[in-house]
Amino acid sequence: MLKDKLSSLLALLRAAQQTHWTIHWQSQGLAFYSDHQLFDRLYTGMSEEIDGLAEKIVRYYGEEAVDPLAQMQGMTNWVQKWTQNEDTLVDMADAIEFDIQQSIEEALETAELTGEASYGLENFLQGIADSHETNQYLLGQRMKVAKRYIIQCMKE
Repeated sequence: MLKDKLSSLLALLRAAQQTHWTIHWQSQGLAFYSDHQLFDRLYTGMSEEIDGLAEKIVRYYGEEAVDPLAQMQGMTNWVQKWTQNEDTLVDMADAIEFDIQQSIEEALETAELTGEASYGLENFLQGIADSHETNQYLLGQRMKVAKRYIIQCMKE
């Protein structure tokens, strides 16, 4: 059901924003400043996405579809997944962005199968996907730099 996919995506986006924000604070080491700025960019742009999605969910399914307890439980599940499975902060951020893309894809597929979504909702979701694809690009570039640094250190 599209309602469940959208509510899950909302919890995911909220968890992602909080986790990117935390990574922003936790950045350290040689790449501190650039990582600090990168993660600032990742979390600051998400408030409008979260608010817009929540308002669309309420429009289509009512305020109970954004129940705070269910949202917090969903957010906790996502954060537990990321913190238990990833080695570095950058890896965690990359996993977050992958999960966002996958969740949006599932919501769009469900919308197409059920015919529940308007063009506006589909366009909104595609806009979020586009924004997070840019995040994946930025994180991928950051990971390439780290790999090159490790290889260089191993040669020395």
